Parts: sequence; C-alpha cells; structure tokens
Amino acid sequence: MLNGDDTPGGQPGARFLLLGPVEVTVDGRPVPLGSRAVRSVLALLLLNRGTVVPTERIAEMLWGHSPPASARTILHGYVSRLRRQLAALPGDSPADIRTKPPGYRLEVDGALIDLVRARDLAASAGADADDAPGPDRRARLLRQALKLWRGPSLGDLSDEGVLGSMAHSIEEFRLDLVEQRVAADLELGREGLVTAELVRLLDEHPLRERMAAHLLVALYRLGRRADAVARYQDIRRRLREEFGVDPSPHLQRTYERVLRDDPLLLGSGNRPAIAAGRDAAAPRQLPPEVGGFTGRARELARLRELWERRRPTEAERAGSGPRIVVLAGPPGAGKSALAVTWAHRVRHHYPDGQLFVHLGGADGRNGPVPPDSALRQLLVGLGVRDRDVPAGVAERAAAFRSSAADRRLLLVFDDAASTEQVLPLLPAGRDCLVLVTSRRRLEGLVVRSGAALLPLGMLAEDDAVELLAGALRDVGGEIDGTNTDTVVELVRLCGGLPLALRIVAARIIAGGGSGLATLLSELGDERDRLVRLAVEDDEISVRGAFDVSYRDLPPDHADVFRLVGAHPGSEMTDHVLAAMAGRPVREVSVVVDELASRHLVDRVTPDRVGAHDLLRLYARQLDVPDTGPGSSPRHRMVAYYLAASERAREALQLSSQPVRLEPLAPEVELPELGDAVSWYDREWANLGQAVATAEALGEHRRVWRLIWSLMPYVRFRHLLDEAGGLFERGLAAARQDGDRLGECLMLRGQVSVALYGSTGLPAALDRAVAASEIAEELAGPELVAATVADLFTVRVQLGLFEEARSVGERTLTLYRELGDVAGQAMALNNLALLDQNEGRLDSAFARCLAVRELYRITGRPFHEAVALNNLAELAGELRRWDAARDYAEAALRVAGGCGATVQEGKALISLGDVHRASGDEELALATWRRAEELLRPTSSPILREAEQRIAEAS
Repeated sequence: MLNGDDTPGGQPGARFLLLGPVEVTVDGRPVPLGSRAVRSVLALLLLNRGTVVPTERIAEMLWGHSPPASARTILHGYVSRLRRQLAALPGDSPADIRTKPPGYRLEVDGALIDLVRARDLAASAGADADDAPGPDRRARLLRQALKLWRGPSLGDLSDEGVLGSMAHSIEEFRLDLVEQRVAADLELGREGLVTAELVRLLDEHPLRERMAAHLLVALYRLGRRADAVARYQDIRRRLREEFGVDPSPHLQRTYERVLRDDPLLLGSGNRPAIAAGRDAAAPRQLPPEVGGFTGRARELARLRELWERRRPTEAERAGSGPRIVVLAGPPGAGKSALAVTWAHRVRHHYPDGQLFVHLGGADGRNGPVPPDSALRQLLVGLGVRDRDVPAGVAERAAAFRSSAADRRLLLVFDDAASTEQVLPLLPAGRDCLVLVTSRRRLEGLVVRSGAALLPLGMLAEDDAVELLAGALRDVGGEIDGTNTDTVVELVRLCGGLPLALRIVAARIIAGGGSGLATLLSELGDERDRLVRLAVEDDEISVRGAFDVSYRDLPPDHADVFRLVGAHPGSEMTDHVLAAMAGRPVREVSVVVDELASRHLVDRVTPDRVGAHDLLRLYARQLDVPDTGPGSSPRHRMVAYYLAASERAREALQLSSQPVRLEPLAPEVELPELGDAVSWYDREWANLGQAVATAEALGEHRRVWRLIWSLMPYVRFRHLLDEAGGLFERGLAAARQDGDRLGECLMLRGQVSVALYGSTGLPAALDRAVAASEIAEELAGPELVAATVADLFTVRVQLGLFEEARSVGERTLTLYRELGDVAGQAMALNNLALLDQNEGRLDSAFARCLAVRELYRITGRPFHEAVALNNLAELAGELRRWDAARDYAEAALRVAGGCGATVQEGKALISLGDVHRASGDEELALATWRRAEELLRPTSSPILREAEQRIAEAS
C-alpha cells in the first residue's frame, strides 16, 4: 500500500535509512551501528539489496586499491557484527546477510528502506493503477517521497569513492522528483507558490535546464516576461561558456513561446498547459485500457524516465525526430497491454491526436500490413480525405510527415514485423511520441532512428499472484491459507507469462473461483499444459501465439529451435546445439542470435542460450527428425558432453590418471576451455542431464564414462553426497554392460564418497577390496596402484593402522615403479597421515614437506594447498605457532588462487587456532565463522571442525 506515515522516524518496526545519515531505526529510535566502516558496508549492501556484492568491491570501498593483508578477515568481522545487530531487530528476521560467492548478499524487504520507498512513491506518481495520475495526486505523492530526505544522502559517507558516486545518483533522483513535483504544481496553477523555490534551486543548480524551463513558465504566468527572458539568457550564456553547447530543445521551445506570448503557456485549473491547444477534431484511436492490468512497475518507471529524459537524443540535437520506444518481447509477454496502458497515462500531453495502427507482424493468416496501407490509415486518421491520399509509399510518407508537422501526436504501432515496416510511418516532429511493440528487437530502428529499446520479460511472482488474486476477487473469492500454495504453483506453471496467466484468470472467473485444484492438476501434466492454456476462442491460446512465431522461421532456424527443446537443460551453449545439429558452431551461433532477436530464445551470455519454460515445452513437443540409430540429436548431445567433460577432467589434473580411456565420442567442435573448474560449474546441471539421457538411450558405457569424467570436479567442490547416487547408477550401467573396468572405477567413486562425504565409512572397505580385486584381474599397473592407495586410506580412516602401513608402503613402491610423481606425493601424504594418527608428528611433518615439494614440481595447486594445510595442522600440534601461521596463510593464498573453497576453509580453521593460541579469542571466533560460511554449501566433514570450534568459543 502507498498510504500512511512516511516520516522517516515515524514508522513502527525496523527501518533502514539512506536518505540522510545512514541509520537503522526501531520504532523511530536509532540502533547503534558502530564504526564508519561498518556503516559503509551496510550502506553498500542496502544499495545493492538482493544482489551479490563481491568482497573485492567492498574492500575497494573501504581501503581503495591498497587493502591490508588481513582485509578478508577484517571484513568478515564487520559482516559478523552487522549480522548480530540485524538478528536482534524485532520481527521475523527483517534482514539477513548471506554469504554467496564471490561476496555477500543482503536480503531485506524493500518496503523497510527509505530509498526504495521513495522510488515506489515516484513510480506511483507516474503510474496510477486507476488512470493517468492527475496533477493533484502526483504532487501529493511526490511531496511524500521528498519528505523522506533527512539531509544529504548517505550523510558523512557521501565523500567516499564508491559511495560518493551512489550518493550523487541519489541526489540526481531527488532533484528529478523536485522537478516532477514542480511540474505538477504548475499544472495546478500554483506558479505563485513555486517561483521563489525555483529561483533558490536554480541558484544551487544553475544548469538544471528542466528546472529553468519551469521557472520561465512560472515567471511568464506572473507577468514577469522580462525576468523570464533574462533567466534564459543567463543559462544560455553559462552553457556556452562552460560546455560549448546550446540549451536543450525543450528549453529553447519554452523560451520561443515566451517571446511569442504563446497562449499554451498559460494553462488552467487541473489541466496541463498544453491542453489549451487541443483540437476537438483530433483523433482518439487508442483501444480501451486493459482491465485488471497488474505489475510492470519497473517497465512503467523506465517508460516515464525515457519520456521525461532531460538530455535530448542525437536526433533531437539535429532538430528532428520523435521520441521512439520499442517494447520488444516474446509472444504472450503483454507488450500491447503495456503500450496501451502507458499511452492512456500520457495521452493528455498529446492534444493533437492519438493514433493506433495494428501492423500484423504476427498475423499468421494475412501477414504484416504493408507500409502503404498503414500510411493511408494514418492520413485518414489525421483528417485527410480518402480521395486525397496519394499513391505510393514515398508519396504517402511525405504527406503524413507534412500532416504531422508541428503537432503533438502519440502514435502506437502494435505488433511490428520489421524495421523496414516502421520507418516510413515515423513522423518528423520532435514533439511526437511513438510506441512500437514487436516480437523482434528492431535493432535497426534503434540504430537508424535513435529509438530506445525496452525488453519485456515475464511478470514477477508477486505481480503474477496479484493478477490471479484479482480474478478471484472478481468472483467474490480471495487468496487465503486454503489456496495460497495452489495459486503460487499455477503462477510457476505459467512461468510468469502474462498471456498464460490471463487465460488462467479467465478460467478462474468462468469457474466462479472454484476448481483451482482441478485447474492445477490439468496444468501439472506437461503433455497437456499448452493445450489447456487456451480459451474457447481458439485464436487466444499460448500455443497459438507460439505457432505464429514458429511458422515464420526459416527451415534451418526452426531446426535449431526444436533442438533447444530436445536438450534437457534450461540453459545450453552454442557448441552443444551445433553438435546436436551436426553443423559448424559459427553457423549455429548466427541462427541463435536471430532466434534471440525474435524472442524465441534468450541470450544468457554470449555463448549460452536459454528459453522460457513454456517455449521450451513447446519446442520439446515439436518433432525432431531422427537421423538413424545412434546418431540422433540426443545421441550427439551425450557424445558432446562426454568429449568436453573428459577434456576438462584432464585439464583439472587433481590426481594421477589410473587408466587411459579410449575416446568414445566422435570428433566434435569444443569451445575454448579456459578454467576447467568454471566450465564444470556452468555445465554441472547439464552433465547430470546428459547422464540421464545416456541411461534412457541405453548407452551404458557412456553412462559410466560420463560419471567418471566428473570425479575430479566432485572431489574439488566436495559434491560427494550429491554424487553418491551417480556412482550407484554408473555401477549399475557398467555391470549391465559387463564392463569390468567401468565397475572398478565406479566402485572407486563410491569409496571416495564414503571417505570424504558426510555419510561415513561402513561400506568403504568392502568396495575398496572389490575394486582392488578387479584391478588385479585387469592387470593394469596404474589401476592397481590407485586401488591399493584407496585400500590404504580406508584402513587408516578405520583405525586399522598396522594393516594400513604395509599397504601404504606398497602404494609408494608402485608409484615409484611407474615414475608417477603425483602418485608418489599422494602415497607420501597418506603415510604422513598414518604417522600423525600414531603420534609420530616429526616424521609426518617431514613427509608433508616432501609432499608439498612434489606437488609444486607437478604444478598442482589444489594438492599443494592440501599439503600446506596439513603442514599448518601439524605445526599447530607441535606448538610451532609461527610456522603454523605461515603455512595456513600460504594455503589460503594457493587455495584462493585455484578456487579450492574447502581448502580455504581448512586454512581459516588453522589461522583461527593460531589466533586462539596467541590469546585473541575474538579474532579466532571471527576467523572460524568465516570458515564456516565458506564450508556450509559443501558436504565436507571439515565443516564440523569449524562448527565445533565456534560452539566451544561461544
């Protein structure tokens, strides 16, 4: 709701204040926040609420480009203090700071932040839900927003680099609100009240041209024409001297009207001044407003921003060209509804007429309207007699520009097919507003005519729920505890697509509000969902909207679009689509870009593709031609992921390669790998889908090969609990295929899950023995060495030290015979672990020094970090605290450099131990808490070490 007390200190509960000194208040009383640095961190998180702020950016704000060595630890201390203060606020956790790599994210209700409140009030002033807001309501809402300022934004923090630029932006926002409020006051005839204020504001901000235009109007109305002329000449002189430019076209036109004694400047009552020039015969062609229009606050605010922009476009500087806005989005996104809604809200500023032309870009029956037909409709709308309309596109375009000259017109071109269709329809007058809707981005219109592009996505969940809630209210119902989950699930199934939501709303109304559960059941079946998202008029359906766009595709584009549906993931790369299509990547990338311009897919990144859930479902239900056994697009997709993942596995190099596997996949075009871990991060979900697809296709060998290729990443990210089921499936596939090598490797994967996951060791020894027996049977020396190493580690973990030592020595011997340096390092590390468990700390320390050197030689930073952490732990047990600090800090640097989160956490635990040993309990606790945050998303048992230390210290 947008009513109530907006005095910053007058609201109950917790409030976060940025429009003045940075404060948190409870029932109007400030909460002590602590140092300037703590308040700076809170301010930056509030200004970026809901998004991750990287720690590097926070450090730059606090220390510039020279942060101290302990910057992360200090920053964590600040965040910990803020967390404790936020947790103590009344209410149900009104705010929470969450650790989200690569930084922190503040989750807080925007209604509790004064800046967000001011923006909401400004948006309401520009977009009343009932009608275009009248000047009286606009003025009241804007005054409410301006009352929220308690002084300079961000207070004493506004002189800092990062926050200083943000404070400047907020001040620009405040001045924009002042200008909007003055404009509303002038529409109400309050020039006598605003003149003195405008004079003072222009003394403080002498180059605010929109403010200067308001002052010219106010002075003219008060009979002070000479003062208005003098003010204009002063600002023109300043602009020329300081910037070498002339005043904006808007300010120049206002000045010219002053010189002409233009009656439009006088205004009257509650109407805009321009209302005096309205022609009773002006066309009023806008369709009726859309009933129950909901949401789109951000887009409406952006439209107002574009409409009110003070700085003219390049076209305006050249003295020609209307304001043009292209609303582009996928079928069913509500482009026309938004365009018509906004047009109604600003129509009173265009007294010479409002013209509407449906251009038929998505008309599957009749095709797009030719430009000459559209021009005829425009000319007739402006009063040209039918017999006087000239022949030919060029002649009609020239006649239209002549008819539109010197008029303030609002034109809505709905459902444009192309830039070429729209260009001849554009008026020349710069006082005109043109709204264009299209399923395509019409980038040519942006380049050639200076149009602004406003992409339209899906409705936010809250707005979508409100749309359905409105439908329930129409039939006397409401959302309550009995149906909330059902309504939210209906929204999810519609994917926020406005057309789908309106169809569901229509069905709710038709059913009198009952039958929500039945409707949910119908839409829950993917096979029938698109069929159910339709009303009796078969032209109004989600499938029908998609059909029009699909039928318009060239055959090669349609092929790639179908592959987006055949791919099981929500995102994919151009490379995998190219592999599925059997075409070069460069060709497929061009096609994907064109599909994105038609809003059938989304360009998530330059090389990644996504699509709306319903569009993917539509594409999935289209036929994908089968190219024969073993060579279908899904077969080629599995082959691609196997080839890419096995290459990434080799690049990751986390362990010795136990066996060389022959390539199973045909040659595919692979992307530049870059960082292997980052590649796995991006493709993890798709690789899991590829495993499931290979299972469905009966590709047993590719199933276990894919799973084995994931092993280094699983160990690196400690996804062992999550991967446990994968190794079970891989073992089943290998056994079904009678593949003993696959069976051995999958058993090894299960051993790793038992050793390093959180589920414990009960079955680890049996599986390690079984894997070792198969390795001996296959007689591969690399495989034998790896399985013997597993046996050693399991026995150490089970406390079977006497049996373990002989196995460990054999492991070291096997790797030395193979000349495998990394394997030797692993064996030495395991023997050091055994020495540690048996109390031979000096021997364990010496072995770990050798291990670190071997890993440095082989260039394995992940394992070097492990060795450094082991050295730090052993140094602590030996009470060599200076050495423990050095090794832990080195581990932290190496682990951070290669993205080894678990090893970073382990290093922080050791650093915390060092701080505790030196007597600094507070710093120790802060360091352990930072370790806990890093480790919490993993399944590593090291997390329990951090939790135990925190519990003891607390």
